[in-house]
Amino acid sequence: MKRLLSMCIAFVIGIGIFSGGMVVNASGVNKEGNSANNIANGGEVTKQGDWIYYIHRNGNRGLYKIKTNGTQNTYLNVKGVDQLNVIGDYVYFASMTEIGKLYRIKTNGTGKQSLNVWGEYFVAVGNWIYFHNLKDDWKLYKVSLDGKKLVKISNDAAAQIHIVGNTIYYTNHSDGEKLYKIGVDGKNRVRLNNKDMHIQNMTVYKGWIYYGSNQKFYKMSVDGKKRILLSNDHPGLISVANDYVYYMKLGEKDGSVNDRALYRMKIDGTGKKRLVTGQTTNYNVVDGYIYYIKWDHNLDDGKYYHYRMKLDGTGNQLFMGKKEVVKPVEIKEPELYVNNVLDKRGFHENSGVLYLPIDTIVKKRGYTYEYDEDYMSMTLTKNGEVMVINLGKEIFYKDDKLYEVSKRKGTYGYVATPMFVNNHMYAPDDFFTIYFGAVVKQETVNGLRKVYVSVN
Repeated sequence: MKRLLSMCIAFVIGIGIFSGGMVVNASGVNKEGNSANNIANGGEVTKQGDWIYYIHRNGNRGLYKIKTNGTQNTYLNVKGVDQLNVIGDYVYFASMTEIGKLYRIKTNGTGKQSLNVWGEYFVAVGNWIYFHNLKDDWKLYKVSLDGKKLVKISNDAAAQIHIVGNTIYYTNHSDGEKLYKIGVDGKNRVRLNNKDMHIQNMTVYKGWIYYGSNQKFYKMSVDGKKRILLSNDHPGLISVANDYVYYMKLGEKDGSVNDRALYRMKIDGTGKKRLVTGQTTNYNVVDGYIYYIKWDHNLDDGKYYHYRMKLDGTGNQLFMGKKEVVKPVEIKEPELYVNNVLDKRGFHENSGVLYLPIDTIVKKRGYTYEYDEDYMSMTLTKNGEVMVINLGKEIFYKDDKLYEVSKRKGTYGYVATPMFVNNHMYAPDDFFTIYFGAVVKQETVNGLRKVYVSVN
């Protein structure tokens, strides 16, 4: 029998908290899709009736369903899926192989149908799917469940989309990632707060918006009039269930196994508790359980395993797979050397692309640099030469001319762009080889991976 979504104790690479607040009718059929919290956290698991629908990490991100008792594991005939929603007879998902194109397929794995839109952060409510349109600069749209009607709601570049009643809450990328709300009909658009910018994680619960800003954890009333500091923790992905906030804590100790560990606390900021030790991501909550993924190459098959535990962190158990085996593991952190000097921040790899820290390397070439939080950009200067690099953008400015940041493409065909890692801006390795004459080499010695960057 094939094992699914396996994990192991020593190194956590993924976790999902799936909010148990999905709206169902008397027969157990969903009236709304996955929770916005889960979609923001990757949307890798959802539920309808006595079936759990999930993305199989060991099967090229294939779509599967399994009974809540762990039986009848069934492949639904599609791979490369992301952000699951289930309503009635259909599973809705984004295709990672087609850069976010939205599809639906029947819950028995037949009748796959394109909705002819490309989107992320999509939330299914009633007869509509709300999403930011990847083909129109992230602007806020809705499309009917059958894909026949498409409506633009706002020209704002929206992310972190949450629907509460007839109101959409979102972060506005067009205005420095500030918090906004707007009616589902596109009316009554309001900016909720001028103090907080670059909000990348948020959720809405019982009249309050929970979010991270300036590396602290806040909540704000949905009318924007009250703002309360909950914790000095720097929260990653956020979820709320049963009057508790669940979040990934960033920066606990840079580079340690506890950086990005999963925590929970009461909605008033008290009673903080760490639930899972280890680096976590994409966590989700279904029916009072936290489902999460662990992995460790020291297990005999090196696969993922799916665990679940209760919301208070008790009752941790293997949901599918084999009995957990605990083995002592010597963790060897990969190393980055710039001109033969160890850089403790190290390199980063995403979708097969090697990323390197910009500031460390450019200063070796005599450039000064400055980061602008308002515009999420880094400006490099040297002898009158000016380069401006923007987070997530495929092009950069050099002396008022446009250049490609990188020619690299990730696993799913995305062009590599600058990104944040541990509060520093990183760029693909070929950015440095093309524009700074750097030489990048790699080697693995006794299981330890090392990257060497030479720049003069």
